[in-house]
Amino acid sequence: MCDLYLGATRATAPSTPFWANPSIQSSTYTFVRGSTYTIDVQLQNHDSTPTGTCSSATVNLYWSDPTTSFLILATHQLAAVGLSAMPVPQATTLPAADGSALFAFTWTPDATVVGGDPSDSGHVCLAAIAQSNSTDCIAPAPTLPGQTAATGSPLVAIHNVHVIDPPMGGIKPWPFVFGAANGGSIAGKTRLVARAYDPKIEEDRVRILALVAMPAVRAAVGRMAKFAVPAEVHLAVGRETVVVPHLVRAGQIAPRLGHTGVVAAEVVDDLVSRQWIKVPGGQSAIKEVELVPRQIQQAAIQVTPSSEQGHVYAVEVRHELVTSAAPVLLGGMTVVFVSATQPW
Repeated sequence: MCDLYLGATRATAPSTPFWANPSIQSSTYTFVRGSTYTIDVQLQNHDSTPTGTCSSATVNLYWSDPTTSFLILATHQLAAVGLSAMPVPQATTLPAADGSALFAFTWTPDATVVGGDPSDSGHVCLAAIAQSNSTDCIAPAPTLPGQTAATGSPLVAIHNVHVIDPPMGGIKPWPFVFGAANGGSIAGKTRLVARAYDPKIEEDRVRILALVAMPAVRAAVGRMAKFAVPAEVHLAVGRETVVVPHLVRAGQIAPRLGHTGVVAAEVVDDLVSRQWIKVPGGQSAIKEVELVPRQIQQAAIQVTPSSEQGHVYAVEVRHELVTSAAPVLLGGMTVVFVSATQPW
């Protein structure tokens, strides 16, 4: 009956963390207004039985400002290139390989996505939602417009990894502004936890290797760059907040934060009223904020580089709903800060 998934392998779908899914492939994840981009999504089939082929499958691709939870909006859907529905062949046993189909999308961001002022840096996150359209493969779409992406489903892929180049002539990387979004259905206290990956920890090394396997990340950090722990990790909550309705009709624009992505340090300091939580690079920076469902609260992270040049710092931001039991993961993102290096 087919076994469709978005991810590197069936055993690892959804990915860990779920917002670094490699099935969404693009040469860049920083988009410029008026430029046209092709984004590919690879949908795979793990079923090797004689009836394992899916005769018709569809992938829908959506964009969002960088937020911890991905709120699916019909007005943020990208256009498919060529066939919008394709068969996904069954897996083979000799050689052992899953069947796959590549869905192509084209996107020319306009001023409603990426504006012309420096506060719009072109950083977005992407969500792919797969489904079967045929009776030979029962795989309905796990998420519809107006809902939050079902990140526990193998039919959902999220790409929420951002690479931050150093400012020209600067030493300290730009701060990164994002939305702490409550994509759940419960209002309450939420917790942001920002932690830098440590190459000395095996689990972190696995995640670093997954990052550098992404062509856009590999191109940005260069072949000789090394990941390290920064001197400090900074986290703050900004002053902007919005609540996104479930339904946004064609021609309407969903409420958005005024500043997200790479923003000048002096502007960010004003947005967060200089209320940064600063911790040593080996520790987690934590901030708590009350949110209602579908509320997006502005937040920002930054790092202080270590004394050595040529390092890259990957900071994972986890966003949790605080409950009387274990916290519930709402979402997250990974931000890769590239430090400045003198050419001599």
